[in-house]
Parts: sequence; C-alpha cells; structure tokens
Amino acid sequence: MKQIEKHFDIKENIPISRIAGFSDGLIAIIITLMVLEIPIPGEIKMTEIIEFAKAIIIYFASFVVIGTQWNRHHFLLEQTEKVHKSFIWKNLLYLFSLSLIPLFMKWLIKHPNDFIPALSYSLIYIITDFISIQLIISVLKNKKKKTEREERLLTEDRKLLTQILPILVFTLLLVIEYYLPNLTIIFFIIFPVTMSLIRAFKD
Repeated sequence: MKQIEKHFDIKENIPISRIAGFSDGLIAIIITLMVLEIPIPGEIKMTEIIEFAKAIIIYFASFVVIGTQWNRHHFLLEQTEKVHKSFIWKNLLYLFSLSLIPLFMKWLIKHPNDFIPALSYSLIYIITDFISIQLIISVLKNKKKKTEREERLLTEDRKLLTQILPILVFTLLLVIEYYLPNLTIIFFIIFPVTMSLIRAFKD
C-alpha cells in the first residue's frame, strides 16, 4: 500500500472541498448516464410503451438509490475533520462501485425478465451500501466531538445486523427464487430502493 501511495503521490492535506467537488461531479455524471440509457420507443405500440414504462421504473429505482447515497455521502463529508489516505482510497472504492450502477441498470433494462441481471443489480447495491457504512464508521470514529445523532449513527452502523441485513435479505431472495422465479426478479429490483429509503429515514 505504501508503494502505491508513493507512486500516486497521495497526500493527506487534500481539501475536503476538492473531494466533495469530485464526488458530486461524478455522481451527476452517473445520473446523466442513467437517464440516457432509457431507450425511446421506436413505434407507438403497446408492447414498446410497456417496455418503455419498465425502463422508467428501473431508472426511478436507480435514481432513488443514487440520490440517497449522495445524501449520505454529503453528510459524511460534512463530518470529516481530516482527510486520511485510507479515507481517500475508501472514497474512491465507494465511487467506483456507485459508478457501476448505470451499467447494471442498462443490463436490467435490456433483460427485465431475466434473473441474473436483476441479481447483479441488487448485488452491486449491497457492495456500495457496505462500503458507504464503512466510510461513515471510519469518519465518525475519528471525530473528536460527536453530536447525539452522530453517536447514534455510529452505534447503529457498527452493529453486525446493520451491516449484514442487506446480505440476509439478498440470501432470502435467492431461496425464494427457487420457488417463485418471476416474482423474485421484481423483489430484486424493489430491494435496493426499499433499503435505500430505510437508510434515508433512519439517518
């Protein structure tokens, strides 16, 4: 890790405003890419209109996920007192996983009735959410003076159940898929949105 840091000349005195600007810019690009992936109907036929409506619903789900993640990230940066090298790498890893959501959204739009794209869509959300929790824990843990809300968030996010709950739900959906394959696809699309809204109201 030290050799990598030396090679890329990573410094700890990077202003938080630069990290916020870079992150906000990337998230704005992610949302732009997502909306551009919505295919416009070639003809005014009921089948194409239905497919278009499905794409809009999938985009809405992705928009909610990205929006809630941006809100949490904004809160995270507000609490950051000092930028450590580990924070920079964790933040880049977080943005990397977040940037994959448009890719899996596109795959899901093209194959809305297939299991693997829906499974992958939920999986990339779980990875992104897990990294987000680790970022919040690392920042709040190093903060000297914490508000009551921050203490509560740190306590909640440190709980094992909070970190593995998405994985448990994901595993349950895999079991359900064996018996109700078509219904599970819908669950895998709804799951990231539901978890994102739960996180948003909890925070």
